[in-house]
Amino acid sequence: MKKIFLLINFLAINTFCQFWYVEILDLKRLDVYFLPQQSNNYKDVLKSDLENVYNKNVYIAIYSFTDVDIASSVVKAVQNGCNVYLITDPMQAGSTSLDEWLESQGVQVRRKKSASSFMHDKYIVIEDEILWTGSANFTASALNQDNNMIRFNNFSELNKLYKEKFLWLWNK
Repeated sequence: MKKIFLLINFLAINTFCQFWYVEILDLKRLDVYFLPQQSNNYKDVLKSDLENVYNKNVYIAIYSFTDVDIASSVVKAVQNGCNVYLITDPMQAGSTSLDEWLESQGVQVRRKKSASSFMHDKYIVIEDEILWTGSANFTASALNQDNNMIRFNNFSELNKLYKEKFLWLWNK
C-alpha cells in the first residue's frame, strides 16, 4: 500500500492557519475530480451522496451556491431525515444565491464572515461518511472553470476536523 500525505489547510480560531497532515493508506477511498473535464461525473456523485444519506448531520460551508441541481439534492437529504446546516458568505447571499430557498425547504442557514474578510470555504461533511472539499463553488461558472473537488470516503479523522471547523464557524 502506497502512503501519501495531504496537507490540509484548516482555519483555526483567531485569524491564523493551522496545517494538518493526514496519512492516507487506502487510495481507493479518495476520488479527485478536475473541472470542467469531469464536471458531470462530479455533480452526479455529489448529488447521489446527498440524495442517499438518511438521518445524518450534513454540514455545508460554501462561498457561493447557485446550482439548482445540487440544491435540490440538499433538499432531498432534508426529506430523508437529515439535519442540514449551511454557512455561506453574506455578500453572496440573496438575489442569485439559493440560500433563502434552501432555508424555506428546511435547511438551517447562517450567513457569516470567516476570520478573514469573507467566508471562502468550500466543503461538505456528511457525518461519519464522506467529505467533499476543493476549490469549486456550487455555481454553473465554477463547474466550467479549472477547479477541483476531492471526495474522501470514510476518513473519520478528516471528517472530524472539518466538522469541528464548521461548528466553530456556526457558533461564533
